[in-house]
Amino acid sequence: MEQQHMTSPLFMRMQQRIARSSLPRKLTEEEQAEIAYAFEKLGGGEATVNAQHVKVALRAMGFPVKKADVAELLRDHGLPGDAPLAWPAFSELLAAKVSERSPHDEVRRAFTLFDVRGAGRITLEDLGAIARQLRCDIEPEELRDMIAEFDRDGDGAISEEEFRAIVAAHDE
Repeated sequence: MEQQHMTSPLFMRMQQRIARSSLPRKLTEEEQAEIAYAFEKLGGGEATVNAQHVKVALRAMGFPVKKADVAELLRDHGLPGDAPLAWPAFSELLAAKVSERSPHDEVRRAFTLFDVRGAGRITLEDLGAIARQLRCDIEPEELRDMIAEFDRDGDGAISEEEFRAIVAAHDE
């Protein structure tokens, strides 16, 4: 009899609710805004989005998810994979995923944004490309100074370890 209670739909839904309500950490305002922006843009003014939109949003936020991962996430939250998702469900799904990410993961994600060529280091060329993408008018000399300031090993680039030191110094 005990076994039946553990596998009943009611018990499973309670477990899911408990799991959803105990998020690993509180989202930052920036993360909340990022989720809201994703819903607004992907929904195109509509009141709902679909599973494909969830996948696109998660990928944009740095999660290398596949269709099957999104289907599992939806199932874990008691949602059918083909149903339209209103803001509360979309927000809850993305918040659950984002809150799982550790500070280490966040720094890694930021580093990969700067490491344009995926070489494992941020070069002068990478910084220049980012400055152009952001339409920032930064002189090449200033970019060289940025590299020189944080390049501890003198290789002319910023490694992930050196990048972590920059972030840690900024957080202090």
